[in-house]
Amino acid sequence: MNFQGQTIVITGGSEGIGFASARKLAAGGAHVALIARRPDVLEAAAATIRTAGGSAETASLDVADTDRLVAAIKGVADHLLSLGHRRIGVICMRLGRARLDGSVTIDRQNSAHYHVQRNRLMGLREAFTAAGVAWDRIPVVERFEHSVAAGASAAAEVLALDPGITALVATSDVLALGAIEELTRRHQRVPEDVSVTGFDGIRGAIDAHLTTVVQPVVEKGRQAGRMLLNPARKTQGRRIVLPTTFLNGSTTAPPRV
Repeated sequence: MNFQGQTIVITGGSEGIGFASARKLAAGGAHVALIARRPDVLEAAAATIRTAGGSAETASLDVADTDRLVAAIKGVADHLLSLGHRRIGVICMRLGRARLDGSVTIDRQNSAHYHVQRNRLMGLREAFTAAGVAWDRIPVVERFEHSVAAGASAAAEVLALDPGITALVATSDVLALGAIEELTRRHQRVPEDVSVTGFDGIRGAIDAHLTTVVQPVVEKGRQAGRMLLNPARKTQGRRIVLPTTFLNGSTTAPPRV
């Protein structure tokens, strides 16, 4: 197809952008605007396009840098610790490209390909370890699919590994909502029997009054548009970091006695 004279925006997740799609669009004459978290990934993609004779610019837009993301998930852990929780389980999104559903070893956590999940687990580990809660005693279960059903099955697996947990930390709101469904199915009350936390601040989580970390997704989109529409923009990467907010919802409470 001929994309001559068009500017096409390609947004990527935390791990990168669609290299093949960007190259094809640029080959068709499009000016490609690449937006993603990591400047190194962005510039690698842009360099590939430019080497092939295409036109590309980049904008690195992040909700928070690594230190802030780790601090954000630590805030969740500190909240649970302050309530008195010490028997805790964790469910996380996929850590690698190959499918794995099940309990996660510490080696796999440390070598996880997807750095967002790796950093979230690292933040939890640092917070719980500092409070004297041994990380190797906390069951961590991974799900390759990111869905409510995956969250429910992951919660069931954590409960099988440690039926006595009083809090369940999910590294995403979607997984947390699934965990709540599974606990409800088992007639375990949230938060009276088990506290549940998420991460992201999606609408469904806000509506469910989930305790979570809110990422300003709408503002992220606004900023991306402004960066690309700015007539003074340059072809090299520009970076904006947006804050996260801890939301103390109704799904956490002190552990049952």
